[in-house]
Amino acid sequence: MSCDMKFDYQEALKRQNSNESDIFELREKIRKHSHVPTKLSNKKLLCFLHACNGVDDAAKVISTYYEVRQACPAVFSNRDPLSNEVQQCLENQYYFHMPNTPSGYSVIYHCLSNNKASNYIFDEACKTFFMTLDSLLCTQGPSNGLIIVFDMKNVGYRHLLRPTIDGLRTFFHYLQDALPARLESMHIMNCGPVFNLVLAMIKPFMRSEIIQKMHLHPCGIDYQKFHKEHIPSSCLPSDFEGQLDSIIELHKNHCAMLARLREYFIADEKEANENKSI
Repeated sequence: MSCDMKFDYQEALKRQNSNESDIFELREKIRKHSHVPTKLSNKKLLCFLHACNGVDDAAKVISTYYEVRQACPAVFSNRDPLSNEVQQCLENQYYFHMPNTPSGYSVIYHCLSNNKASNYIFDEACKTFFMTLDSLLCTQGPSNGLIIVFDMKNVGYRHLLRPTIDGLRTFFHYLQDALPARLESMHIMNCGPVFNLVLAMIKPFMRSEIIQKMHLHPCGIDYQKFHKEHIPSSCLPSDFEGQLDSIIELHKNHCAMLARLREYFIADEKEANENKSI
């Protein structure tokens, strides 16, 4: 099975104004980390290099990335898009990424598709969310930054009982310390009273710089203002008065994409555990 990412490497190098000599230097630096796979592709190294502040920082993030993936099987194992667990998430939640903004930022969307708390399995939801991010990187390569849109629609008080402390710690550790993308902002849509409790629950795991990147938007916002100040309509679904298809259609297309990338995900998981300590 092939673990090759699908984007055009030479185009991405040029687009992101990256130097191939830095890729070579990064490859040399990660050799000292015994838990890091030995044959990472130049494409994957480019994603980390562009997400970080130089080669040394990229080597540190790569090391953390594989430490987390190898230590947290609940989130990073069995990443088969056609598995029952991932399919259960896709049947009860929406995930997809949208076209890059004119400023070159990638955009990812996540929302519950129904309000039944028992359908929400936190670790599997984290797994599927990070697979959505990986599908973005696999197909589009590095970007100028990542915008995450979390939609609070259908989130109720019973959902607060679903996450575990370990699950929350893993999610934010990976998001803040191991992400092969530069986090630009997070937009929390349709915020209601329940989000105050959500924030109280997750805030201990978030650094101040991440909290500062968070933008809260209540129900019934002025979408024309939102398009102008945050994300243009060309990068949003029709549900947010955007120019794209509906959330349902975008999610459906994303499910088909994940299925097409099944071989990649299986090979990527095998590679990630290549040098895992027993």
